[in-house]
Amino acid sequence: MTYIVPNPISPIDFSQRLSSFSRLILNLCAAARHPFSPGRRRNYRQQLRRDEITNQSTPSAPSYRPSAPNLSLFEQIRDARSPRNHEPDVDIIVPVYKGHSDTLACIASVLLSKNETEFELILIDDGSPDEALVRDLELLSTYGLFTFLRNETNLGFVKTVNRGMQLHPKRDVLLLNSDTLVFNNWLDRIRSHALKEKVATVTPFTNNGTICSYPHYCRDNSAPFHLPYEAVDNLAATVNSNLSVDVPTGVGFCMYIRRSALDEIGLFDEETFGKGYGEENDFCMRAQEKGWRNVHALDTFVFHSGETSFDAAASRKKKALEAIAKKHPTYMKLIHSFIADDPARLGRMRLDTACLLRRHPTSSILCFTHWWGGGIERYLLDRAQQLKSEGIDLLVARPAESGSLKACISVYTDTTPFGTDFATAPNLQSIDLVNDQKTLSQFLRFCRTTCIEVHNTVGWSSTILKTLPDFAKSNQLPYKVTLHDYIAICPQIHLIDKSNFYCGEKGVAQCNECLRHRPDLSFQIHPDRPHIWSIVEWRSAYYRFLQEAAEVAAPSADTAQRIQKYFPTLHINIEPHDERTDHILHCAVPFQVGQRLRVVIIGAISSHKGSSVVRACAADAARRKLPIDFVIVGYTNEEDLHSYPNVTITGRYREHEVSRLLLEQKAHVAFLPSIWPETYCYTLSIALAAGFPTIAFDIGAPAERLRRAGGDHMLLGLELATCAELINDHMFKFANKLLLKSSKEDIRL
Repeated sequence: MTYIVPNPISPIDFSQRLSSFSRLILNLCAAARHPFSPGRRRNYRQQLRRDEITNQSTPSAPSYRPSAPNLSLFEQIRDARSPRNHEPDVDIIVPVYKGHSDTLACIASVLLSKNETEFELILIDDGSPDEALVRDLELLSTYGLFTFLRNETNLGFVKTVNRGMQLHPKRDVLLLNSDTLVFNNWLDRIRSHALKEKVATVTPFTNNGTICSYPHYCRDNSAPFHLPYEAVDNLAATVNSNLSVDVPTGVGFCMYIRRSALDEIGLFDEETFGKGYGEENDFCMRAQEKGWRNVHALDTFVFHSGETSFDAAASRKKKALEAIAKKHPTYMKLIHSFIADDPARLGRMRLDTACLLRRHPTSSILCFTHWWGGGIERYLLDRAQQLKSEGIDLLVARPAESGSLKACISVYTDTTPFGTDFATAPNLQSIDLVNDQKTLSQFLRFCRTTCIEVHNTVGWSSTILKTLPDFAKSNQLPYKVTLHDYIAICPQIHLIDKSNFYCGEKGVAQCNECLRHRPDLSFQIHPDRPHIWSIVEWRSAYYRFLQEAAEVAAPSADTAQRIQKYFPTLHINIEPHDERTDHILHCAVPFQVGQRLRVVIIGAISSHKGSSVVRACAADAARRKLPIDFVIVGYTNEEDLHSYPNVTITGRYREHEVSRLLLEQKAHVAFLPSIWPETYCYTLSIALAAGFPTIAFDIGAPAERLRRAGGDHMLLGLELATCAELINDHMFKFANKLLLKSSKEDIRL
């Protein structure tokens, strides 16, 4: 077959794309028996720069291949089958040529499905070369489960289908490929759409059916789903119940045709399209020209392998394309319009969400954040677990493109760090907050979203500060902002100056000077604004954003006070993070006389987390031959720290591993070398839960929390951050103080 694959090298204009689409339409008809594959949706221009045409004899096959059921299964079906109550309403016509396993599996799926609609299953052998297949079908036909007809010679798809459609002039027909699987009450749902006004054809969702493909639109989805196909169909029936959209043409892997439409329009055009290619396109176009509709049923999913169909010559494809263009001059225009509109997109989004949630959502909260991970990610994990216990789902929106308003929406779970398995939920990857507003609003209504939470705007377009409040207001959704850093007052969100230390917040002149020397700061936060903002402009934009919020919260009083210095009229609630630390074991070891002091540093130790402080302390301890060892349970950006004999770095860890790692180190105290006013600090929570006497600089939330915690802890003046000798000396004084206190307690005992 011939198909389109993305090539990122050079652009082509839209007329060339349409030409590619046209060729694709006909190329896929032989392999998949569907009329066309029109291309991509609204964002196609951005996603594909060039279409490369590649010729292959067969389509890419899905990883999943059905096995041929044991023939005894058909005996069981025969024995359990009840006699028909009345004349069938529908003929299900299955042309047969190749594919022994696929065909038997298809037949079994049709016979085992639970439908109220009476049907007759009709298989027509078009001169199959597969002797085993023909032999088994002849045997099974004697069970009375289906009608088996044979063409004396190979007639081709068009004439074979036409023969089937003429068998019973009063019945509707459903054309079904022999390499499909159907589930549940699929026929009832498809027929319910067909019975609507002036519907000629109905086509369901499938993994391999171009404009009706799921999860990827206009693609053959060869990767296996992470849910059984039957479950996908069940979810489609739930979340898209009785929903359909009009399409330019049906897709022939599974296409229902009303008898009244056949009577008016006529059969497939045998003379023009010969043995195949383009006949379904032509039929659907003829139907539209007479006022009939072709619809895509969003509540039904049919698996389609796409590997057992007929091949054909390129000359026949070309001739068919020319014939369609001649008979239907508006055809390509209709395709163009359909691709641009992509009316089934919302249905795919709902199905993506339902597949991830495994159920119809009760309610949800939509959170906006970045891709950077860190403390916010830990917060969202805890938040998701908390909400889950309350029956609420957490949706997370991250920038799909740097500096844009396109949202990549995921369903946050505790199994994957960033929630959604994007390979199986592609329809949630790029939702434009402006151009897709209507679609997003419908999606949130489906998810029963009750509010919006904003946790960070890094990576988003700067216009999100205006767009998000407007969107929230138009959808009557309150939004809450949680201040996890200082983005509202400075593009250097950690308040670290060019020397990699806390700036001291010394006024507007200092801030503007910092911006002039670091012109990339605003670009790092909002990539659509590469020029330097004045600090006043920056703060004014964020102040308006915060003022329009229904609520603004900070995880510590220190954070709230710092922000309120700049926005004095802003009310900020203090809401410490609701976290669980009961899984953390007691890991601290009492310091003893004559031991080397082991200092544990937990987490990802970057510049603002004090990596240079740790490096300087380790170097000083080595130079002065101090009996002190530093253990980083985590990792650091200071690569040469690995070479220090008094430094151990365990590497990245998962949450459940932290107790084991801490126990292995046999450390005496914890050190938080962070040199910025942290807003909360999860690693402090770990240190306290593990029972470590903790040393930190007297700044930010860690200092606030240590004062509140009481007990054996030490706060160092931030001015000591540049004096490693004094830090190390204070650590020994602290350890000896703990030793002395322990000795006194022993004496009292």
